[in-house]
Amino acid sequence: LLSDNVLDKVKLDLGIDLPLDLIRNWLTVTSPKDTGVIMVSVTNKDPQLGADIANSIMRVAPQVISETVEVGSINVLDQAKVPTDPLPTKTILSIAIGVVTGLILGIGIVLLLNFLRPKVKSKIDLKERLSLRCLGEIPHLKKKQSLLISDKIIGSDFIEGYITLTEMVIHAGEQSKNKTLIITSAVPREGKTHVAVNLALSLASAGKKTLLLDFDCHRDDLRTLMELKPAKFLMDILKGDIPYQQGVLEDPATGLHIIISEQGKVFNINILNSPKLKEVFAEVENEYDYIIVDTPPVLIQSETISLLKHIDSVLLVVRQETATIKDLENARDKILGVGAKIIGCVLNDIRHLIGTEYKYKYGYYGKYYYSDRAGQNKKFFW
Repeated sequence: LLSDNVLDKVKLDLGIDLPLDLIRNWLTVTSPKDTGVIMVSVTNKDPQLGADIANSIMRVAPQVISETVEVGSINVLDQAKVPTDPLPTKTILSIAIGVVTGLILGIGIVLLLNFLRPKVKSKIDLKERLSLRCLGEIPHLKKKQSLLISDKIIGSDFIEGYITLTEMVIHAGEQSKNKTLIITSAVPREGKTHVAVNLALSLASAGKKTLLLDFDCHRDDLRTLMELKPAKFLMDILKGDIPYQQGVLEDPATGLHIIISEQGKVFNINILNSPKLKEVFAEVENEYDYIIVDTPPVLIQSETISLLKHIDSVLLVVRQETATIKDLENARDKILGVGAKIIGCVLNDIRHLIGTEYKYKYGYYGKYYYSDRAGQNKKFFW
């Protein structure tokens, strides 16, 4: 029934000029087991053409079969009729299958990317994969909340994270007699400026005379975050136009001193290697207990590497699930390669992801421990 002989007769019978293989693809021939019945069905978008082909086969096939094999009589049990409704498409089932397939494919891609470019999920990754210790863990804040620990409505778990970090930094400083600390990251969007500001505020609140130096002239984050309107900038000091004291701004709540960089005024290699920069660092080290230096990401801008020779140590900010292990390895090797010391990392913006060790770490206990202070002004944290 699927032979060229039969199909040629069908074409002649119907007066159609279609490729035999095309007609053959439309046909399905079956025979129920242990019967002499042959069933022919035609599937086609044109229901009339499908019925015509099926009925034409019924007309021409008996003669061809009789000429080919010895059989008795051949009877047609039923004629093909033009269907009035299309075959059901099972739309809902198809959509469900598509959604499930898409989810599986999406999850597979994410897992593959995590395998090929793993990211830091917890402090265990910092220790085991990068040989770096974690000095502090800062929880995620909702966007509508302030990112400064001096805000009255800030969460107690957020403050607790910075208290712990501050204690660790003070302990490390007392052990090594270090005063200057660079706050940097491997790549952008790790939250290094927020960490630098909050660490400096926390140190000042703890009674430490602290200076926050803004060496990231590529972004205006620090000035925006602290709502400052400086008249003089760090570049004016390093050019020798003014003494550093004239560039200092003070936070009235904590007594933190701040010197801001003017956005777009890049520190070139001559400034970063000048005797004036070394002189300024020597002056502020004599005046302050701690100097916190906010710098651009190590792998993006070269200023940070040039500054390292003036700085005692480095604190690396790592946002959970952002920078890859490879990025952090490169940043670590760059810093250590110029002889600088990394005192540790801050794991920032922890969102308590499934599969990590973070399960509402501070919140459950913190809401009870701090509940008696609800509504109080947390201006001082020590």
